[in-house]
Amino acid sequence: MVRLGVLGFGYWSPVLVKNFLPLGCEIRRVADRNEPRREAARSLVPGVEATADLDDVIGDPGIDAVVITLPAALHYETAKKALLAGKHVLVEKPMTDSVETACELARLAQERGLVLMVDHHFLYKDSVRELKRLADAGELGRLLYFDATRINLGLFRPDVNVLWDLACHDISIIQYILGREPASVSATGRAHFENRQEDIAWLTMFYGGGFVAHIGVSWCSPVKDRTVLLGGDRGVALFDDAENTDKLRVYEVGYETKSKPGSPVPQIICSGGAARAGGPDTCNALRNVCAEFLRCVEEHDEPEACGAFGIGVLRALEAADASLRANGREIFL
Repeated sequence: MVRLGVLGFGYWSPVLVKNFLPLGCEIRRVADRNEPRREAARSLVPGVEATADLDDVIGDPGIDAVVITLPAALHYETAKKALLAGKHVLVEKPMTDSVETACELARLAQERGLVLMVDHHFLYKDSVRELKRLADAGELGRLLYFDATRINLGLFRPDVNVLWDLACHDISIIQYILGREPASVSATGRAHFENRQEDIAWLTMFYGGGFVAHIGVSWCSPVKDRTVLLGGDRGVALFDDAENTDKLRVYEVGYETKSKPGSPVPQIICSGGAARAGGPDTCNALRNVCAEFLRCVEEHDEPEACGAFGIGVLRALEAADASLRANGREIFL
């Protein structure tokens, strides 16, 4: 049985803990400096020991692994301490706030034979796995584009901007589908309020072969939209995570080039066919994340959302930040 410690018990920790509880692990200790949060942990996990000191948990020899759900600026320092103490680590996204620090964590984990996993939970959704299957099987034809929208009202985060909070989900999805990182990125956005974090942004990522990914994110929309389009020259898959049923639909499309008499520019004729459901999405992605982490700890295996994967997401985010500061200039990775 894997014995867990939880570092931080704010918004996300209770969600993860609820998914760990049915999986046969022991949540032994929780650390949070806020007493009401510690009391919430005691209520959720009867018998758990709650402390104000993170080091109490990290230094406990009776704990095998830790779950880190702290502000992003604390991920590196906390995860490094845990790895040096011989603990396996599951850390909330983003992995850290820089590629440099993330690479150090990945190196430490590898040297010590420890699991380092990032909570990129969309990789563990049925619909996203089906998107990858469709792409790998060539059922959409030659891939042309990825277009994602992820908008809602809040939550405004003081520690990262909206790209690091929301776009990282879609960066992880397309990185998982393609198995590679972009060649370059361009990003624009604005911070409208006193926290000085961009609350609305658009990110374009360029890949070889003409493939392009575009992601729009916002904390300022009263309408919640969670849609992803993966388009090819023979089909387009629509993943709508806000839908309760039929989250994934696949549309037949076609493009034909015809010469136009008297014109040097050819005519492009589009055709559309039937749509079909892409299969049920009944899994609990967070439960899958928790189960994968426990399995990897027990079997000394590497998870899909490993440290190297998290570093790839961070490379795109760092380049996006550089582009934001340069008013959308294309940044090469």
